[in-house]
Amino acid sequence: MSVSSGVSEVVVVLGMHRSGTSLLGSVLHELGVNLGTELIAGDSHNTAGYFEHAGIVRLHQKLLDELDRRWTGPKGSLPLPADWLQKPETKAIQAQLTRIVAEELRQARGLWGFKDPRTSRFLPLWDDIFRELGVKPLYLLAVRGPQAVAASIVKRDALSPARAQLLWLVHNLDVLRDTGAVLRGVVEFDRWFTDLEGQSRAVVHALGLPWPEDDVDLHNRLAQHVRPELRHHESSNGYALPYVTETYGLLVEAAVTGQVPADLRQIEAEVRRAQELLRGWAEVIEATPRAAPAQPPASVKPVESGGLYSMLRRFSAVARERLSRQPNS
Repeated sequence: MSVSSGVSEVVVVLGMHRSGTSLLGSVLHELGVNLGTELIAGDSHNTAGYFEHAGIVRLHQKLLDELDRRWTGPKGSLPLPADWLQKPETKAIQAQLTRIVAEELRQARGLWGFKDPRTSRFLPLWDDIFRELGVKPLYLLAVRGPQAVAASIVKRDALSPARAQLLWLVHNLDVLRDTGAVLRGVVEFDRWFTDLEGQSRAVVHALGLPWPEDDVDLHNRLAQHVRPELRHHESSNGYALPYVTETYGLLVEAAVTGQVPADLRQIEAEVRRAQELLRGWAEVIEATPRAAPAQPPASVKPVESGGLYSMLRRFSAVARERLSRQPNS
């Protein structure tokens, strides 16, 4: 375990799904970071492996299910419930995660860390865990172009491009909000393919690790992970949701300079404010009983009547009911 002033340090890889978190995990492995004893094997979507701790991923998935926020589900982009940290389900999972980290740190030789994109939404919980264990987190944010991420998610998870971009925005802004000044570095996906050594040295510097004097072997091992075929779904100039393109540009700037631009903090605050303004509407709509709606017009396809059409009818009903309570102007 890495010790600085008597405090254990843990590397935590954050970022949206399909954003190069696995590639960063593979590089960290080559740099000597121990990523745990129970890693998820690769599959057809990620043949090189995910470099994710199976126990941590399983508990994250369970908590998202308990909170009705599974990331590919209909509420995956909504803020977590206001009282989520106090829920008994959260407390039970927190205890299990604490035991996993304590055991991994006990067994680890050298610096230990873990990677799971779902962590990006649970950072207040992890802050409590690290505080209880006396651990200092070393946060790294892996970033990839939102349209490339959306294209990958549309293909793999059958989500819409707009939903994928919104998830990209939420995951990255949650990290900026909850890590604040302790974010060690932003690691931009495309830079691996244009400046492998510069990016690797930036990661090493962010974590306070030594760079070997004879780095030929390290460079060769890193090059085996940074393969051109990983760069599929390259970014394009297609449609982007509000804030998405600007946020990505500022994150790329942060990756190069090592400093998070003030404009990025401003975007995070504006989006968070918008989420809070809409939270009440989302909760009211979701709580509305799903009574059988009237038959939709013949022009509406069945898939629409069971999904978007039904949601819009419920939204309209709630809006009309609220407006009817308003005094005449």
